[in-house]
Amino acid sequence: MLNEYDVISKVGQNVLAGYLGLIVETSELQQGANSIESNGVGVALQIIGQMEGQFISTMSTATVKELVSRMMGGYEVQQLDEMCWSAFQEFGNWFVSGIATELASQGIQVNITQPLLHEGDVTYHSINNYTVVTMTSEIGKIDVYMQLEEAQTTK
Repeated sequence: MLNEYDVISKVGQNVLAGYLGLIVETSELQQGANSIESNGVGVALQIIGQMEGQFISTMSTATVKELVSRMMGGYEVQQLDEMCWSAFQEFGNWFVSGIATELASQGIQVNITQPLLHEGDVTYHSINNYTVVTMTSEIGKIDVYMQLEEAQTTK
């Protein structure tokens, strides 16, 4: 049985600590959220294949600027421009590629779609229930929402 919390936590540690040198604390596991509110910036990707679902990560604009700054080797980010948006999309790719790798290690083959970004106040509503994990570091709070289920096969 897939434990979404464990997958999110492990991949979050790998991406945030391994790639960006952040000290990360994972907390606030919530099961069953079907409404997602974001007051800043977010990245969303679909997971398709033997399992299907969504990944959404949201955070404040200040946290995104710090994240992108670290991704760019310390370059100071004043405003979110096209280069920053591209880097933030890559953050989503890193995270969900890590999830795909974790699933593959369990014999589950999936692919990911291109990231979709949002900015501003957004509320997602879904019939699906998400696992919610909050990761806190020195650059701020990152909320991760993930929902996966076995793909429906047709004969």
